Amino acid sequence: MSDLFISYARDDNDFVQKLHAVFEAGGQDAWLDCFDIPKGEKFWDEITQGIDGANAFVFIISPSSVDKASWLGNGAYCRREIEHAARGNKRIIPIVYQEGFNLNQEILAHQVLGERNWIFFTPQYDFETQFQELLRTLKTDIAYVKKHTELTLAAEIWDKRGRKDRSTLWHGKRLVEAEKWLRRGEAKSLENTKLKYPDPTPTSLQKIFIIESQKYAKFRRIVMASLVLIPLFVIEPYQREQAVKQDFDRLSSTNQIDKRQAVVNLVKGCWELREWRKELLPIGERIHGNCRSLSNSNLDNINFSGISPGGGYTEGVDLRNVELDGSTLRNAILSGIEFNHASFYGANLQGANLSRSILNNSFLNGANLSGSDLSSANLRDSKLSAIFADANLSWANLKNSNLAMARLNNASLYYADLSDTNLYGTTFDGADLSNTNMNNAKELTLEQVKLAKLCKTKLPPDLKINPDRDCSVKPSSQFSLRQSIESSSKQEEESTDSSPSRSVYATDSFTPRNNCQSSVQKKGRCRITRTYKDGKWSGVTISWSDDVETNIVIETVNAGNRITSTHGKARVDGKLAEYSTFSDGGICFRVLEDNSTLCYR
Repeated sequence: MSDLFISYARDDNDFVQKLHAVFEAGGQDAWLDCFDIPKGEKFWDEITQGIDGANAFVFIISPSSVDKASWLGNGAYCRREIEHAARGNKRIIPIVYQEGFNLNQEILAHQVLGERNWIFFTPQYDFETQFQELLRTLKTDIAYVKKHTELTLAAEIWDKRGRKDRSTLWHGKRLVEAEKWLRRGEAKSLENTKLKYPDPTPTSLQKIFIIESQKYAKFRRIVMASLVLIPLFVIEPYQREQAVKQDFDRLSSTNQIDKRQAVVNLVKGCWELREWRKELLPIGERIHGNCRSLSNSNLDNINFSGISPGGGYTEGVDLRNVELDGSTLRNAILSGIEFNHASFYGANLQGANLSRSILNNSFLNGANLSGSDLSSANLRDSKLSAIFADANLSWANLKNSNLAMARLNNASLYYADLSDTNLYGTTFDGADLSNTNMNNAKELTLEQVKLAKLCKTKLPPDLKINPDRDCSVKPSSQFSLRQSIESSSKQEEESTDSSPSRSVYATDSFTPRNNCQSSVQKKGRCRITRTYKDGKWSGVTISWSDDVETNIVIETVNAGNRITSTHGKARVDGKLAEYSTFSDGGICFRVLEDNSTLCYR
């Protein structure tokens, strides 16, 4: 590149040589055909390259350079040069150095000469003063002008190669600078009307060159990203799914720490991903952690609550928004855990400890919570059409929940809050409703609480029943389990002593619909045989198809009600237990030693 290109007629050679010498002496690189065109080169090609590579185009106005009368004369080349400079939006500076012709004549070589102020080097002007004016014009916003020249040369090369050679396009820092230059150049078209010597504005070729460079740069980024990401898209998902598979395998581990950590790994991101669209979950899991369904998983006996420091945990597992449908969590420790929006549809939580748990908006339809401890649990707004037989829901917050068709027979609801709760078809036979708040409960009928224990119970005003009906009897929730059994045993012994001896033998056998469920995993179908002889139940034997047997002996029998046939004291494999039989043929045993349950339905 050069600082300027000098366009002149041969008749003006003396003045041009003087001007060129002054430029060179001042360190300016001035392109002049007599010095810069090698012998043997194509003359016009060298001229156009000289114009394109110059930051400014200086045109010497004289009668010879602007005379169009003869296209074969000196003026023909001057006109072609200025037209080429105008097409390239070069910075054009007109110079007048002699007098003797009409400056406003219509024979001027190009209209751009009439649009710019001229610098006069005629005898009445001081040469040095005018030369300094010329230098100031040449150096005005020189960085912008140089970028214009650089882009012109690059765009010309790209254009001459058929616009197919992508190697000539710009990228990286050069492209960023070109983009900034283009924004500034487009603004200059508005400013040029106020300038003495207008700045060169971007040409259409320069704009196309920059746009194509942007497209190619974007393509390069995509290609580079693909080279990096394609292995990740292939390897990373495989590795993630392998880790998930390993965690699912660990759910069957006997090591409770490993089992618990596997659950954490599988459901860590569920709460954060609760509103994510299904197709976007793989992305969300990489940000917040996995959210995999634990449906039908075996989580029996697992401890999800906080473990002592020696166990390596200080906080409970976050199970909010987790799918646990159909899973077994029998005898699991879930106290103090948040289950907001969790789904337990059809899950088996027999004997689970859910005390102080938060189950807001959870879905428990069809869940079996028989014998579970939900004392002080918060089940507000939950859907609880579940089996709660013998469950402990003392102090539980069930406000505004949906308990329609739930079975709460023999459950303890001592001080529970059931206000504004939907109780359509819910059964409370034998349940302890002492101090329970059922005010404004929906769809509650007299028949539903007829066989429940009522003491200081807050009932809807339309129920015509004494809410203090059973206050004279000490609530069963205040008895210890052992005291209750001993009391029942004593009553049975007194009843047996006063009754005449009878010789009755009866056998009841059946195959339950859903096999034999217990806290000890057993496979196959089962058969229950109960024997009543000489006024007492002498024993119950439960046999599985694989010949595994549990020896259960019922020691005392107490009368129940229309839902509970009998209840009393028993021994399961020699361990003290209590039991209840139900009108549907089911029987449940609770072993006092470890509070485990065996239920056969």
